[in-house]
Amino acid sequence: MKTIIVSLGLCLVLSSCQQTKENTDPQQATVVELSTAEKIAMAHGYENWDSVEKLAFTFNVDRGENHFDRSWIWEPKSGMVTMMSAQDTISYNHKQVDSTTAQVDAGFINDKYWLLAPFQLLWDADYSELSEQSAQVAPISGDTLDVLTITYKNEGG
Repeated sequence: MKTIIVSLGLCLVLSSCQQTKENTDPQQATVVELSTAEKIAMAHGYENWDSVEKLAFTFNVDRGENHFDRSWIWEPKSGMVTMMSAQDTISYNHKQVDSTTAQVDAGFINDKYWLLAPFQLLWDADYSELSEQSAQVAPISGDTLDVLTITYKNEGG
């Protein structure tokens, strides 16, 4: 009786460890080559963007003697945006901009663009060309770098 129980137990353990053979046929494998824009966005965590509930950031500008900053809270799923500056706090829905929020929204678009530039490569359908140059000498550091140039159309944002 003991032998039967041990045998059944051993069979259960071995069958639970059985692995399924994966398809290793190279003709059936599909390789998807990412574009440069996709590679850049993915390197910056784009695959996690869907889980972002709220994003808070501050944009600072120093121009000569002038300094200003704008702080933002953005809820991408709902479109709600709150802008906080030294003068004002304004909340609005980015998906429903009207004449009273258009100027604030323009600031939000600018600041969001610079914060999320790698993601904008995928979000922007307005650019007409993305070109790459390898092994270019940087003008300030003198380092050899790859250059990515984005050219936007004349119309649009």
